Amino acid sequence: MARKEKIQELDVIRGLAFLAVVMQHTLGAYIRQPAVQTSESILLGMLFNISKFAVPAFVFVTGIVLFYNYFDSFSYITFIKKRAKEILVPYLLWTCIYELYSNGIPVVTMTWIKSFAKNIVLGREYYHLWFVVMIFQFYLVFPILSSIFRWFYRRITNVRRFVIVFGLLTVLFASYMWFVLNGIIGGQIHSTSYIFKFFARFIDRNFVSWLYYFLLGGIVGVSINKWREFIIQSINWNSFVFVFCFVWVGHDLLQGMSAGRVDLNYSTSLKPSMFFYSISEILIIYGISFVIIRKQSLIYSLLKWFGDYSYGAYLVHALVLIYAVKLTNYLLPAHAFLWKTFVAAGICSLAAVFFTYLISKMSYVSILAGSARKKKIVLVK
Repeated sequence: MARKEKIQELDVIRGLAFLAVVMQHTLGAYIRQPAVQTSESILLGMLFNISKFAVPAFVFVTGIVLFYNYFDSFSYITFIKKRAKEILVPYLLWTCIYELYSNGIPVVTMTWIKSFAKNIVLGREYYHLWFVVMIFQFYLVFPILSSIFRWFYRRITNVRRFVIVFGLLTVLFASYMWFVLNGIIGGQIHSTSYIFKFFARFIDRNFVSWLYYFLLGGIVGVSINKWREFIIQSINWNSFVFVFCFVWVGHDLLQGMSAGRVDLNYSTSLKPSMFFYSISEILIIYGISFVIIRKQSLIYSLLKWFGDYSYGAYLVHALVLIYAVKLTNYLLPAHAFLWKTFVAAGICSLAAVFFTYLISKMSYVSILAGSARKKKIVLVK
């Protein structure tokens, strides 16, 4: 058994990404309120953009973990069984819980069974469950992606070749984002093909739309030390890139204002501006993780705790958020939407993680927490 040291940065990034997810969904609960003023709507929209790194970061971390642990060799059957137990089983159970919460005890008919099965496959039972469907696709196709990645990895023998290949990959995915934004979302491309219609309808939960972040994670996973050096070297120039991209996506968001309100749909991840912004923000977040780890403060311990229980907390947080918003609305003044957003997001984050922590300790319901407990040392065959 070869021992691989756990990558501590990932605990911090998972924790921050989970907080960002909760913030996005909390913002959705408040930014559409009729009483929100224009200035506050813009602030909430900018806060939404800041938190948009969440899904790309989770995909990025998934790529790091898989390539770091399984790049050389692994048993696909064992691999899938383990992921099905840790990811799919909790997903199925929480899908049932959200079905009961939303619609009550169902009348089981063939029509209901077909509808419920479709919701499971497409992640449509509740608004956040699409992510599980999308991320599990990477586990299913990992052997193919790993083989292609390995083929390129063996032929990229110097920095110049790496820059060329990585640059081409970036241009390719930026072009894909442009195609998605203008051709599919913008409706400029039409087709009667069922495959095209299906792909277009579920473009957000197709692994292809997030593949770049996964492959970027793969690069990190097979060259972690060089990546850490790169992050330190990138701080100066990437700070300017980040500011530029933040203004860019902010401009896009303001362009979509109507009646003094921002439309969060203009901050979709599936557009070139948000694509470049997400990459830059991931580099920033990775650099921040170094500082947090070095200080070993309460913030690090809290983010690590969030990271350890992030999957189960992600599954439950949408339900917890409903009551966190109700509690916050009761505690704070009616028009304090910015403060309400922070308070509700904080309550939801803590409650969701604490709930996941508790059920992970209970033998009969621990499966609801998913892969909650992480080890400091990863053992790889």
